[in-house]
Amino acid sequence: MIIYLLNTVNPNHTFRQKLKELFAKYPNVDVCAMGFPAGWYNEPLWNIV
Repeated sequence: MIIYLLNTVNPNHTFRQKLKELFAKYPNVDVCAMGFPAGWYNEPLWNIV
């Protein structure tokens, strides 16, 4: 939902990249427990440049 809102408010946001970097920095965080499905980063919504 955050990505959809940010795309509307600020199409040039860097949230996608910052979130991916944050998860890479803390690999022990269980993103599935946070509600992200397995392979979430492969979804088209997260790969738009």
